[in-house]
Amino acid sequence: MRLWVGVLLFAACVPVEPETPPAGRSLAEIVGGSVDNGDPAVVYFKMEEGACSATLISARMVITAAHCEARPGALGKVQFGNATAAPLRTVAVIDTAVEPSSDLRLLKLEKPVTDVVPIRINRLAPAEAAAIRHVGFGLDSYPQGRADLKRHVTLNVVQVYPYEIHFESSDKVSGVCYGDSGGPGLMRTGDTNEEFVAGVASYLVGFPLCQGTASDVRVDAFSGWIDGISAQWEASTCEVGDACKEGCVPVDPDCVCTFDNRCDLRCPTLKMDPDCNPECAADGICTSGVCPFRDPDCIALGSECSQDLQCQGRACARQGDRRFCSQGCTVASDCPDAMYCSGTNHVCLFRPPLGASCDANQPCAEGTCVDATCQLTCTTSSQCLSTERCVAERDNPGLCRPKPPKPEPMPKSGCAAAPESLWLLALLLYGSRTRRSRPSVVV
Repeated sequence: MRLWVGVLLFAACVPVEPETPPAGRSLAEIVGGSVDNGDPAVVYFKMEEGACSATLISARMVITAAHCEARPGALGKVQFGNATAAPLRTVAVIDTAVEPSSDLRLLKLEKPVTDVVPIRINRLAPAEAAAIRHVGFGLDSYPQGRADLKRHVTLNVVQVYPYEIHFESSDKVSGVCYGDSGGPGLMRTGDTNEEFVAGVASYLVGFPLCQGTASDVRVDAFSGWIDGISAQWEASTCEVGDACKEGCVPVDPDCVCTFDNRCDLRCPTLKMDPDCNPECAADGICTSGVCPFRDPDCIALGSECSQDLQCQGRACARQGDRRFCSQGCTVASDCPDAMYCSGTNHVCLFRPPLGASCDANQPCAEGTCVDATCQLTCTTSSQCLSTERCVAERDNPGLCRPKPPKPEPMPKSGCAAAPESLWLLALLLYGSRTRRSRPSVVV
């Protein structure tokens, strides 16, 4: 049975204050789920009369249910955020397209949304007995309940039809209900952990209402139609928010800010690339996740800190009277070269400097640990000061040790020890006798 027949069982949209539906008609919202503080691409589609849920599938395109119908000239707007009364942003809808044989509607936004990662549509056949996670802004109970927050619930696929997916909860106390119309049924298909928009909430099948079986439109069955509308609405330019255009200088962000298992720093912002951790950007919070560069909100490794949350490694370590950002470790290679892995608390600590105490578990920053002290080693005396020489002691490597003092000259003894003055006196006496013994010379 084609979906347009099933849509007859579904009301056109959901009022902000839901009313009891007419006999034979029902809507879809989350019952028995939990408040969803994530999924920023799931939006609130606000119309002149009533509202639905929807999903951002590209920077300028949103998918919802066809029965979420806005009036011509007043196409509605989408609200980003998790609370209907306090949207983070509102973007007007400037065009709409309806698939004629299904309950699918596409919305074109007035301007591209570049800081929210879209959720890609599914292109593979969904499997029965698989899990499908529904997200929407709907009643948390039926017939009375609140419809002011985004909620989500995980259900089980019970039947896959050519154009529909039927699903229900295993406990029969949760499901989709009023206000979830047009919201996404998210599934993981293929060999990836990425969630895709596999279905769009369309109508309820079984009873009790909001706790029985419900139906989604199969998005993969209409992916060609979606691609055709996308080609019309998102003509390729070098600007962000449309299709990829090759040859742009600088590169077109739509070519590199895609899900390709690589965080591409050519994206204008980290949030635009689904492979990047958006928490790595300057947002006042130091992330504990992996970043392509240091989170500017994090204190650098080895710099002074006061609490663990300031450090990306979530470790403000203490060494002596100093506290600094560190990281966990199990082996020495987990730490930078200037640090070692402490076997006591398994964090990286600084290697002790020359002259500091050391041991086998605390390798020196410079030199070698000898006699429990960090000392410089050598192989030749040329590596030492002029007053030192290289000496190998026991099994230790060569160490620069002070040179021994020069020996004092040995004292003289015997005749050689006679004072110099006595030698002079003897020489004078000898000369005096020689003069007396010579004969007189007459001139």
